[in-house]
Amino acid sequence: MRSKPQRLKSSALNWQIRAAKTRGTAARRFCGTVSGSPFSLHSGLRAKHHQRIYDGKFPIWAIVELFPLGMLSRFYADLPLDDRKQIAAEFNTKEAYLGSWLRALTLLRNICAHYGRLYYAMFTSIPKIPPHLKLKHTGMLFDQILTLKLLTPDPSTWNTVFLENISTLVEEYFGFIELAHVGFTDEWEDILRNATP
Repeated sequence: MRSKPQRLKSSALNWQIRAAKTRGTAARRFCGTVSGSPFSLHSGLRAKHHQRIYDGKFPIWAIVELFPLGMLSRFYADLPLDDRKQIAAEFNTKEAYLGSWLRALTLLRNICAHYGRLYYAMFTSIPKIPPHLKLKHTGMLFDQILTLKLLTPDPSTWNTVFLENISTLVEEYFGFIELAHVGFTDEWEDILRNATP
């Protein structure tokens, strides 16, 4: 018989819960989800360690690793501005860009997870594009892929693995798809190879 999932007791999360009482419904919903969700914390070595050593009190860094992408996006959006700026600096960008990228990738993830259509799709969550890239939003898949590129910490892995796979797909389906229907321009490969945050 499965044991009952543990509730989070992290004191590091208390500021978030207190803040939710004075802020909007999104913050309250987020904190309710976090404090009431097991996040599979009742199993696994990490959970057993924290339950045994720390009486089930999970530090925030241990909890964040277990967040689904949507929760990570909401958590980031609800952090104090200084914290968002500090995290964004780790990605060499501004906090407003990182927040929009997380929201956009959450939507992309959800579409993919539910076998949604990406071809001809218009995304409702548009990632902000840094002005130095001099690109216009397409509202299509290309924006989301560009966002992945901007968040990738290792350009060589991006170029040798991810970009090669995209190129292979484009070549394979060249006669069957119009790249414009996913927001790709003629320079898509150079943009995805060289773009920086």
